[in-house]
Amino acid sequence: MKNSSIAAIFVAILLLSVSVTALLAYRYIHNTSYLQVLQDQVLQVGSNRSRASALAADAVEYSKRNPAIDPILFATGIKVPAGNPAATAPARQPSRK
Repeated sequence: MKNSSIAAIFVAILLLSVSVTALLAYRYIHNTSYLQVLQDQVLQVGSNRSRASALAADAVEYSKRNPAIDPILFATGIKVPAGNPAATAPARQPSRK
């Protein structure tokens, strides 16, 4: 009788261990697939950022030949007006009290 109660305890511990292991394996697989999705998004953002930078550089280069585009570049912040003191001074951080 004593052996059967110890065996039942061991079987219960084994079932608990198997259940926890299955849960952790499921979470690992789920999180790994989610990580892959996030990595794909990071690559897409990096690609979009490099394309936007190239487009901005091309627009600044084009503005050297055709200054009619300058108001658009000034409005978007790609190019700052010459002699603008706010463009050369570093931005001030608001004080927190």
